[in-house]
Amino acid sequence: LGPTQLIEVPVFEYDQQRQRPGRFWILHIVAQKTEFVPEASENVQMYPSGKAWKPDPWMRGDDVIAVRASAAEGPDLWVDPTLSNRIFVSDRLYRAIKAEKITARSLKFKPCRVV
Repeated sequence: LGPTQLIEVPVFEYDQQRQRPGRFWILHIVAQKTEFVPEASENVQMYPSGKAWKPDPWMRGDDVIAVRASAAEGPDLWVDPTLSNRIFVSDRLYRAIKAEKITARSLKFKPCRVV
């Protein structure tokens, strides 16, 4: 995971006395790679600030994100500072997550176009 950290945190009931059953984690993604290729991507738009891209909200998840082949090098989990609202996972990490049957409500994997 490179510099990224998986940190276990206690979660308490409303009374702040009793700890909830189960284990809870925060994923603190530190690794950054600038691998996003906007001209090869579909349904993305530039923020008005002109400093970063975002998926087009009107397309409702129909975006296609393109990354350079060099994205496969280095950490297996990262963010790209030029594209908001996306976490990138290497194919190797994706296969390991699926093999271990790890689930999370917010994990929605989509393939990237490699250019």
